Amino acid sequence: MRDLVVPESPGGRHAAAQEQTGIPAMPVISPSEQDPGGPYPLLDGLSPTVGSHFRPQAKGGPAFVILRRTGLGSLKVVESFR
Repeated sequence: MRDLVVPESPGGRHAAAQEQTGIPAMPVISPSEQDPGGPYPLLDGLSPTVGSHFRPQAKGGPAFVILRRTGLGSLKVVESFR
């Protein structure tokens, strides 16, 4: 069976929601998560996962990262967002 495609009209019911939707503010990295030794996963055990990486301002400052486990089990930063 084919999926029905309903065209979205410019003044449709979703137009107001799309206009009001914005990019959410970046969350604050708490002091207990500011470990300069390596990335801090939000949920450990899944790969890939998201987390934070606290770096000094000279190295770009704190960032939110996508992490992946290596073959030996250490965390590797795949992507970084400041």
